[in-house]
Amino acid sequence: MKNILERTGHVPEDLNKEDEQELEQRIAYVLNWINDTVPEEKIIYTLSDSQKKSIKKLIYELESKNWGEEELYARLYAIPKEDGMEMGKFYEATYVLLLNSLRGPRLAQFICAIGCEKAAAIMKNRLEEF
Repeated sequence: MKNILERTGHVPEDLNKEDEQELEQRIAYVLNWINDTVPEEKIIYTLSDSQKKSIKKLIYELESKNWGEEELYARLYAIPKEDGMEMGKFYEATYVLLLNSLRGPRLAQFICAIGCEKAAAIMKNRLEEF
């Protein structure tokens, strides 16, 4: 996880010992959140046609470009708006596909952390289940 944070520029590579310990503690908090929040079994969820349409658009765009956090954040806001969908329903569908959860971390940050192509591949794979 530390490597991802360094790669995305969220953590400098040259941390002092105190900052290193604080980072390890925060990583432990994240892992606890994941273990407490993300269900082990797939949740039962039905995607609407409009959710599928917007998710397909997101997948296409993630495959087409390596997005930065800020521009991806703006795009994640724009896609459901363009499709006339409620923002919460779009995010919910995205979290279901990526994390098997109805909610999750900041989406743009999360997608950039795991990589746009990987996020697109996960969503494309899971979308076939719906």
